[in-house]
Amino acid sequence: MQARIVARVVELVKDEKPMMPGVKDALQICRQAGLKIGLASSSPLTLIHPTLDALGLSDAFEIVESAGDLKYGKPHPKVYLNAANALGVEPDACVAFEDSFTGLLAAKAASMKTIVVPAAHEWEDPRFVIADQKLASLKAFSADNLSSL
Repeated sequence: MQARIVARVVELVKDEKPMMPGVKDALQICRQAGLKIGLASSSPLTLIHPTLDALGLSDAFEIVESAGDLKYGKPHPKVYLNAANALGVEPDACVAFEDSFTGLLAAKAASMKTIVVPAAHEWEDPRFVIADQKLASLKAFSADNLSSL
């Protein structure tokens, strides 16, 4: 059953290509700042890699870590800690971009700086106050956001 669900999601991603506006520009800004770039996701690798392929982002990340095979997923910080370790970067020197409160908790628990881009219907959620920065869209992200962390 899970394999069928993942296969259907992959199909939908290939057809719809749902990418948050500003993703490619944000990745470029981070690259230009000399940052190592990794992906820490709760999704299984069987979903992550086809999604990255469909969105043309397969080469955007130096490492990809999944919580899919971990004992605990987000909000547990392990997937973020694994990503930092794989990149050879101390967690407190990392910046995590998140779109959910659960992911934000995981990144904060890993001692990372955080930029949250919540869905419009979650913008007013007071729990996002724990983020270092909150943006209405990744299109608003600039090198100034990084330098002010």
